[in-house]
Amino acid sequence: MALLTRPSIVIPLNNPGVQELINLGAKPEAFRHENPRSIVMAIAVRLEDNQIIYGAGKIVAIENGIRMGSTSLLSLDDQWFDGIQDLESHLFTFFQGAKPTFEAKPEPGAQQWRRILALLGGKPDPGRLPDDWRRQLQLAAGLHQIKLDVRVNPEANRPKVIHDLKTSPPDALLVWSDWVAHPEAFLQPYQSARPAGYAELMGTPDRSMSFADLAAELRLHLWEIESKVSKKLEIHRVTTWAEAAKEIEKLVGPHFYLTDRARRMLPNNPYPKPARMLNFMRRLSEVAERYHAASGEIGGRLTDFAMEYRQIEIALFDGNLTPPPMTFDSVTLRAEPHVKVDDHKSPDQCGRIYFAVDRSAFRFVVDHIGLHDYG
Repeated sequence: MALLTRPSIVIPLNNPGVQELINLGAKPEAFRHENPRSIVMAIAVRLEDNQIIYGAGKIVAIENGIRMGSTSLLSLDDQWFDGIQDLESHLFTFFQGAKPTFEAKPEPGAQQWRRILALLGGKPDPGRLPDDWRRQLQLAAGLHQIKLDVRVNPEANRPKVIHDLKTSPPDALLVWSDWVAHPEAFLQPYQSARPAGYAELMGTPDRSMSFADLAAELRLHLWEIESKVSKKLEIHRVTTWAEAAKEIEKLVGPHFYLTDRARRMLPNNPYPKPARMLNFMRRLSEVAERYHAASGEIGGRLTDFAMEYRQIEIALFDGNLTPPPMTFDSVTLRAEPHVKVDDHKSPDQCGRIYFAVDRSAFRFVVDHIGLHDYG
């Protein structure tokens, strides 16, 4: 019942054809107000012994099939799996039949997805790939909450692609060796702009892989990328400020610095949620990484970019506080911009991160991590 009443994934398919309806016992020639529908639903279920199983079911139903407003269920073809990767492979088989209006994108108001740039060179062989190959791969990425940005024939537009990789490096880069003649021309600038990013080749230079094999390889990369991100964001394991301090120190790099004052605040910090603060510090460091890689040219206001890229709210000034000037590497800065970790909280619950933007070295310098009491 959970598969029907509380699905985690719903994929609308093209409406069932006349012959399929007849095979299921319906009489489409007699339809007046009836609307045949076909969808796929999927869910994860935890059993009493804490084992998790994964199910997917294709449903064929007729809206108004019993009477106006009542739906009749013609068939439910469900399958269950012990592993989530088996479920994913099963769901992929339905993507070719998904409705054209079905897209892989975040729900309204949800956190933005991570982005993979996939580079394909030249024009794919028409007999080798299905017409909707791009969409099928994007739907597969959507199962991992990843936006797959496919660029065809990057060799012909190399300066623009390399510029994008340097100024707005994606979370991962996949280069199809089947069609891209010089993969290193794209991998090297990406790895320079985002040293911790995920960059790999796909396919084979002799173009011997079928589309099914390419799709399977993409799914393996998606799992590796998700695993890498999960390891990077293991904030649920952090329960003390001593643990959070170690993780925060790992964020330091050419793009992201901590002052001595900020470091002194980490042990015995009065902010009550070290895991939450670590989460926001990581997001801020990722914004700083992009700012550094783009030499400050992020294409708009920092506040807008931070919200769109990592869903953190940054205010450039705080009228209630007066941050003191600080000297860092012989540069005088003032940590007025701040991340609103919390808002509308009591003073002992309201978190803030104050930092300065060093526009000469294109880096963020954090001077305050903790409660809303800086300056």
